[in-house]
Amino acid sequence: MNEGQMDNKWTNFKGKITSRWGKITDDDLEHARSNLIRVAGLIQEKYTGAKENVKNHLDPVIKKVSEKTKNMKEKM
Repeated sequence: MNEGQMDNKWTNFKGKITSRWGKITDDDLEHARSNLIRVAGLIQEKYTGAKENVKNHLDPVIKKVSEKTKNMKEKM
């Protein structure tokens, strides 16, 4: 995966996060830049008690990204 593809995936991911959790801004996400643990922390910080909700929403996204990364590495 090249840098342009990663940027496109990050932009898509940011859109999904901001549409689901409107209190999270683009600036917040740029500070977390590609670090899903930081993204989860931001959501939990801005939405008190959202820990399980965040985990339930992000786990499938993380799994999908991991699988795609693994598949791309295998093709190399």
